[in-house]
Amino acid sequence: MIDNSTQLNASMAAGHFTCHDSSIFLQAPSSLHTNYIISATFNTLFSFTAFIGNAIILVVLKEATSINRASNSFLCCLAMSDLMIGLIAQPVHVIYCIYGVIGGPQVRCYSRTIFQYTTDYFIAISFLTIVAITLDRYLTLCHRHKYRSTMTPGKTRGLIAFLWAVCLCFPLGRLVSPSTPMILSSAVFIAFLVIPSYSVYKIYRFLKQHKLQMTSQLRLHTLENNKMSGFNVSQFRKSVTTMLFVYFALLLCFLPSVGVTAVWLTSDRDQKLSLIPVGNFSLTVLMFNSSLNPFLYCWRIREVRKKTYGLLKKVFFCSSGSLRGSYTFDN
Repeated sequence: MIDNSTQLNASMAAGHFTCHDSSIFLQAPSSLHTNYIISATFNTLFSFTAFIGNAIILVVLKEATSINRASNSFLCCLAMSDLMIGLIAQPVHVIYCIYGVIGGPQVRCYSRTIFQYTTDYFIAISFLTIVAITLDRYLTLCHRHKYRSTMTPGKTRGLIAFLWAVCLCFPLGRLVSPSTPMILSSAVFIAFLVIPSYSVYKIYRFLKQHKLQMTSQLRLHTLENNKMSGFNVSQFRKSVTTMLFVYFALLLCFLPSVGVTAVWLTSDRDQKLSLIPVGNFSLTVLMFNSSLNPFLYCWRIREVRKKTYGLLKKVFFCSSGSLRGSYTFDN
């Protein structure tokens, strides 16, 4: 999905990787060392928060009962892709930055290649998962009876598995041609902009019409003001708002990478060298989204917030009790 530092292609030759543009990427100028240290520091921190935060969210969502089954599955899918960013992509980027300071061309070549392949894959999954969530919210509201009977839990899991399989086109496409990830990324980004925008427009238009209808019938159906054939409109509106927060968070974190990529493609070597610090910053912002999402879930979803607090409280007290018991035993 991202290529805002270079088209770093790697191929196996004589048992090792050969990397293009090695004068920029394998022999980092000393002027970039401070930037690499800062980038490594922040990504180390965000790697930890992304992994721990999304691991907690996955445990909590497994026990959540107030969230629609399909929405729960899609949120788990998004949390899993964020967790993998923290577990794989960010540590590999930290290694790349560290070896930019201490030296090690072969390690930098391997780490940068792995970083590109993994970010291509997991960020594509995040984008398409959010598209799927918006479509799920739209179909749940506007075609709820047919959709509820058609979209079984098994089909939801099958759709998620299909999504993860389709996104393999991104890392595999990089093996075919350096331009393939860029083409696929553009297509996914357009879908990410168009489909959620259309879905949200239709949702709020439907809700506005429903509100006008309920207002006109208020005297006859006072108790049904917030319900529609057993469908809780207020709760649904809140879930759509939560989805919008997650959507805009990813969009805002991704835009710096889009800007850097656009400038990079039209720059010469000297300009690319000056763009590397900005590129590292944009990558850090993009991957920070994986740490941000767990906080959004806790803020916007009451059950997730309560269960997360209960889980952390339980872990904290268990750890404190173990430490106190060990101290008493030793003394």
